[in-house]
Amino acid sequence: MKICAISDTHGLHRSLEIKPSDILCIAGDISPLEIQGRKQAMLEWLKYDFIPWCETLPVDKVILTPGNHELAVSHMENEVRALFKNTKVVYLIDELYIYNNYKIWGTPWCSIFGNWAYMKLPEFEEERFMRMPEDIDILITHDPPYGACDICLEHPRGYYEHIGNKELAKAVSIKKPKIVLCGHLHTGKSRETFDNSINVYNVSVVNEQYNIYREPLYLEIV
Repeated sequence: MKICAISDTHGLHRSLEIKPSDILCIAGDISPLEIQGRKQAMLEWLKYDFIPWCETLPVDKVILTPGNHELAVSHMENEVRALFKNTKVVYLIDELYIYNNYKIWGTPWCSIFGNWAYMKLPEFEEERFMRMPEDIDILITHDPPYGACDICLEHPRGYYEHIGNKELAKAVSIKKPKIVLCGHLHTGKSRETFDNSINVYNVSVVNEQYNIYREPLYLEIV
């Protein structure tokens, strides 16, 4: 199966070239910054911009989990799911999707660092992450697990340390998905190995200035 993966497009999705693939995985933060908190504007953008773009892509399915910038989206889950019904878009929040026998799990939760969407206390997040089955092929999560792809190489405050999600790291260590696709930290390393065996990919396409600087990731899994 051929996978294309992106994250943190922040409304710049049409600037990307998506090559023919079986699935496009999006690890959150699709919302344009200027409307991210406006419910009606986001619904209209999803309906008239994002979904039509997805429908034109040379992929069979677009598998999306939201991110912390999905502020409006997080308050209207039913309306968003209704928009995605009967489209290419598969919307996952702590859910399993099976594509051609490949098991894909999507979860949006992030460590708390401000008043953003999908940020909860560690106890809540640990319970949600542990819902993931043990035989997952692809984990799509907005936050990176602690220790992999979780150092901002262009941190605006000038310090560099691991700031990934510790509850997610615990779940990944126990459940052992084959690969992890994440974003959130725009300038984290593009790939690192977690627990000596699990490939973690940061598929953010923008830098800290919200300019596109990284191409979509392409992988083939068997």
